[in-house]
Amino acid sequence: MNGTNQTGIPQEEIQDGSAEAASPSAPRSNSIFVIHPHQDGGALVFDDPAVGLRKEPFVMGADTVLRIAALMVAADPDRFTLLFSGIPFPGHQASAEWLEPGEAGIGDWYRVTLPENGSHDAWLCPALLKYFPAAPARIYFAAKPIERISA
Repeated sequence: MNGTNQTGIPQEEIQDGSAEAASPSAPRSNSIFVIHPHQDGGALVFDDPAVGLRKEPFVMGADTVLRIAALMVAADPDRFTLLFSGIPFPGHQASAEWLEPGEAGIGDWYRVTLPENGSHDAWLCPALLKYFPAAPARIYFAAKPIERISA
């Protein structure tokens, strides 16, 4: 499907995490990824069957950063759409700058600066490598309300 969506991003550059993909273990080469974080048992989690993830939690600051980003665009902080990329894209809200590897080399720490909400440090778990071959120096992202489709 070619064309653009409501964000003005060419459709062929977006990878919806809910879509079926080739190999759950190999990083995908799409420019922009889409997942749908939601509340589950008190944690902010996401599912992405295309890469073999189910109820993958955001923890250690990442959950807080993403909920703030969702609130900034009047999205429900417990259920929203998240677009992210290793390159800037039209309409990105903020970016996260790589700081250092996590303890024992597990995961990576990033510093996120949100307009009017300051800087926050957040840890991203090794699931990040399902989307990128290595932790990117910068991750660009945007939270959006989940679009309702009426029949």
